[in-house]
Amino acid sequence: MKMKLSGHSFLDWVKSRPLKTLNCNRLRDNIIGFLSIFGIFLVLIVTTSWLWSIPERRAQNLPQYQDLTPLEQVNFINSYRSTFISGFGTLATVVGGFILYMNFRVANRNVELTQSRLLAERFSKAVEMLGNKDNIHLRLGAIFSLEHLAKDSKDEYWQTIIGVLAAFIREESPLQEDLDEQINVKADIQSAISAVSNLLKLRDKSQEDFYINLSKINLRNAQLPGGNLSKVDLSLSCLKEAFLSRSNLAGSEMNDSDLTNARLYDTNLTSSYLAGACLTSADLHGAILTGTDVFRVQFYKARGIKIEQLKEAASWDSAFYDFDFRRKLGLPNEDEDSLRLS
Repeated sequence: MKMKLSGHSFLDWVKSRPLKTLNCNRLRDNIIGFLSIFGIFLVLIVTTSWLWSIPERRAQNLPQYQDLTPLEQVNFINSYRSTFISGFGTLATVVGGFILYMNFRVANRNVELTQSRLLAERFSKAVEMLGNKDNIHLRLGAIFSLEHLAKDSKDEYWQTIIGVLAAFIREESPLQEDLDEQINVKADIQSAISAVSNLLKLRDKSQEDFYINLSKINLRNAQLPGGNLSKVDLSLSCLKEAFLSRSNLAGSEMNDSDLTNARLYDTNLTSSYLAGACLTSADLHGAILTGTDVFRVQFYKARGIKIEQLKEAASWDSAFYDFDFRRKLGLPNEDEDSLRLS
């Protein structure tokens, strides 16, 4: 019988092939499934019979077994079976406990993977919102979300999020070429620098050396009372009129920065770098200057500064002071000092 290879007969034959193949695959899968179940059932029957016969065979090999009556032999075998079943039950309990433990670990791993995926989605969404140039409310929400994400997953996202926020501040609030045109810090920049400060309070010893670049930025009139910007690079930045009282700025770099009229009372400036900075009219009541580099710093009209407080700083004798304060420090007049340094 020859098959027609043209017209509708050929098309019908082609269309019928997938259906026939599918039916064959289903039949094959059903047969394999039935045989698998039957095989498992058969193995269980054989194994159970073999395990049930073990105590009887072991008892029959004992010398005292032959001296027992039939009833005693039955009781003797049953006692062996009871012991065997008890041991087998203990083994089954141990195996079951191990399986439960492995299931628990797998479940925990799945939960961790799910949480990691959700955290990654939160991070991506927040960064996307942070890049919105038109809606400040979205940017504020993104900063809030990033801060809480860094707290929720400190080991994984803390450094990354601080780096993202620092880059955002540098990009959106750069130092202007004309220093007199620095505007007050914007709301989203204020929120971002506050978030960085809050996250730095959570820094542990393993993160001490993490470099945070906030150089050449405008933070004029920023409000950070009790904040933490320790070991942060703030060099060449505008911090005019910034409220930094009771803040931790230990080890920070503020070389050549402008802190005119900044409020720095009770601020920790230990071992920070202020070389070339302007602290004209700054409030330094109770500020800690131990080991602070004040080379060529301008302290004109600085408020609340004391001689013993200042002499704890490094290079204090090379800084610039008002005429009366220089006399109290025992320094020559500024003109004479300039000639000596040159």
